[in-house]
Amino acid sequence: MSEIDSAPSASQSVTDRAAAVPYPESALTLKALLMIHGVLSVLVGFPLWLLTLAFSAMVGDSGQSAAVLFLALFGPSAPLNFLAAYNFNRYPRKARVYLFMAGVVAALQALLLALYAIGLIAVPMILCGAVLVAGVVIAGFVLAAKAEVQLWLTRGEGSGTKRRFKSAATDLAVFLGTVAVIASVLALVWSFILFPGQRGDHDFDESEAWSNLEDAAADVVPVFTGFDGFRSRTLEVNQCGGEFRGGGEYFRYELSYEFSDAVQADPAVRSEYRLAAREYWLGEGYEAQFDRQNQNGDWAIVVHDDEDLRLAVYEGLGVDDPMELNLQTGCVKRVGTLPCLDPQGGIPPEADQITGIRCEE
Repeated sequence: MSEIDSAPSASQSVTDRAAAVPYPESALTLKALLMIHGVLSVLVGFPLWLLTLAFSAMVGDSGQSAAVLFLALFGPSAPLNFLAAYNFNRYPRKARVYLFMAGVVAALQALLLALYAIGLIAVPMILCGAVLVAGVVIAGFVLAAKAEVQLWLTRGEGSGTKRRFKSAATDLAVFLGTVAVIASVLALVWSFILFPGQRGDHDFDESEAWSNLEDAAADVVPVFTGFDGFRSRTLEVNQCGGEFRGGGEYFRYELSYEFSDAVQADPAVRSEYRLAAREYWLGEGYEAQFDRQNQNGDWAIVVHDDEDLRLAVYEGLGVDDPMELNLQTGCVKRVGTLPCLDPQGGIPPEADQITGIRCEE
């Protein structure tokens, strides 16, 4: 037999080199950690997303940016981790790429959770979630960095081009499919549980939206002991994005009343008013959406009802951070020009601001 005949082919050389690399003893543990982290990213990321929406609601934000952020940071973990574990034995070099991407996402998750844990140290769920995710991520990084794992992940592969392409296409389908499922679940929760009013399902339209908010404000004012009027009123009307059942344009109304200077200057009165509003609203059957102190020390109580009316009292920190009564509707259908409604609490015209709508005097 000639030397040419006895020389190994390129594919045989790759196979022989691959066979010479021992399978890492820590592989099973690493793959288990990948699966655990994928599950944790959903179990921790989803409630954290809900908490972020609650904070967004406090400032009147729709929370869409928070939804995108958490989908981008927590959505890819499950499919990336699964693909890294699935390809670890047969396609180690491809698994290495997935491990790198999963590691980047995991590091960003750990950073975000650390920021939340620092800012919300009194929330046990955040602390436990941060510790669990950080522990799993650190353990995963330590195992992935071991020499035996890195040697395995850089070994040669004897698969042909066609098989590699088919495998990559399958991976892409799994990744996109998983992200699509997660995004669909978030969209369903958003539309039918968190913000049902976004569908436009109300017993009232724009013709009653403003008056409903004014009525809600008038209902709670009597519980404020020694109430001496409001110092300003602001009505903002903003168009809602997205498609709505039945078509047409939909708008969200937000009405804010700032309490008087005397109330702003007295922390005891501000606290008393907040607690009085809380007791009244909960007694009337409203559901508390937020009832705690934020990072700035500002107490807030936010409630809502089945008609997607959202009522809130932000206690504020004084004159520069005013206490206000804030009331919002969900998205209501536009019907045309509306009559102007007088402000409550003796507010002068110069302290009465209306934006986003033209009303008839």
